Amino acid sequence: MKLQAVIIDVDGTLVLSNDAHTQAWVEAFAAFGYDVPYRSCEQVRGAANCFSLRRFR
Repeated sequence: MKLQAVIIDVDGTLVLSNDAHTQAWVEAFAAFGYDVPYRSCEQVRGAANCFSLRRFR
């Protein structure tokens, strides 16, 4: 089947994924032994990853 269309979701336009993205950060930190609260990750939501990670040094 030939591809006829592509749907791109940019920053929650079609799917509200902010909470899932924030929870993924919490779980990623936990996987490496860091206890970072949801609220802390929520405060940097939307920032570039390189800037977000600097906040948690």
